[in-house]
Amino acid sequence: MTVDVETYLAQLAGGMGKLAAWEAEIFQLYRARVSYQKIATFLALNGVKATKMEVYRFIHRKKRTHLLRPEDDLPAQQTSTQTNCKPEIHSGSEIPGITQEPEQAEDRSQLPKFSWSKNRAKDKPTW
Repeated sequence: MTVDVETYLAQLAGGMGKLAAWEAEIFQLYRARVSYQKIATFLALNGVKATKMEVYRFIHRKKRTHLLRPEDDLPAQQTSTQTNCKPEIHSGSEIPGITQEPEQAEDRSQLPKFSWSKNRAKDKPTW
């Protein structure tokens, strides 16, 4: 019995996995920091039987493609808080109670010099 190529490809088309149809919803829940167990419960409510380990494996298999997507796919709440988080830099004179002293250069001429050759010359202890 021979199988036609078109028939074989039609059989393979459905073999993307049971979670592939729910990829957008799964990653929307994942970005909202919903647990894997709760994502599996959401899928069960929609008629898809999946364990939390299956959800975990699916997410981590597909995560890279979702990380490479542009930021406009992310919800507006996450992007607005992440872009406005620039630290404020104050000089000492602007902060009340703190006086700014000029930095003094350290005198490194009195520090001992390290030499690799001196350390190699030492005899190693015999055990």
